Amino acid sequence: GERLVGGCAVLERRRAGIPMAVMPLLTPYGGYLLPPVPEGERSGPLGSRERDILTALAGWMGERFRRESLVTAPGLTDPRCLAEAGYRVTPRFTFEIDLRLPEGELWDRLDGHVRRQVKKGERAGLELCRPSAEEAYGLFRRTFERRGGRCPVPQALFEAVYAGEVLEPFREVTAVHHEGRLASLLVLLRFGATLYYAAASTAPEAMATGASSWLIWQTLARHAGGTHGCTTFDFVGANIPSIARFKEGFNPALVTHWRLERTRGLLGRALNAAAGLRAR
Repeated sequence: GERLVGGCAVLERRRAGIPMAVMPLLTPYGGYLLPPVPEGERSGPLGSRERDILTALAGWMGERFRRESLVTAPGLTDPRCLAEAGYRVTPRFTFEIDLRLPEGELWDRLDGHVRRQVKKGERAGLELCRPSAEEAYGLFRRTFERRGGRCPVPQALFEAVYAGEVLEPFREVTAVHHEGRLASLLVLLRFGATLYYAAASTAPEAMATGASSWLIWQTLARHAGGTHGCTTFDFVGANIPSIARFKEGFNPALVTHWRLERTRGLLGRALNAAAGLRAR
């Protein structure tokens, strides 16, 4: 009836001439999209109309792509029709904080060690700043390099998220200097009533200052009580144990969403196997 009722947001790529649909880097979520559930209504099994929409979309995607690797946003609680369409469905997890709570309650909910880190940051003389995109990317890149890895995010993409004009209405950046050097930064993307934790990094020499906890707390305090129209802070991931332990200290709620993977043909399965080897 000329009305948009669903879609699938992906990055289209080709490898060895094979069309693939994957999640773009520095993007909180993507994959299959349905109209949002009105606030206050419980989510549950999909109705027949929603199942028909997803089944039709999955059929179109299967015709176009040989390999798909998607991560849906929280809210799609019933992926059964996608499993029936041939996807391997695995749970993913994220943490959410209710920003409608008053500042005092958010503070009281923090674990003791997080409150100590925030207070340490207050005593450390951290200075708010807005570093250049190049300086910010340098700190972000070091996060991977100090663990012996390579930063998977190209500088041009990072700079588009950090300072690009397209995302300007949706972006919040908070960063601090310590003793004249960039110590920590936090990039948030806002959509609807949700703040998404898009990118963050802290210099190794600034870890003891409490800067990362202090930056997150500044965000929570600024938006407490839904002051600026945001009701949810989404940490965008609770899957890497060491990072999840840090985020758990803010006493968030654990939320499940889904990863969807599907391959077609021998070449598609070969690419899927190669991706699995690289992930190890």
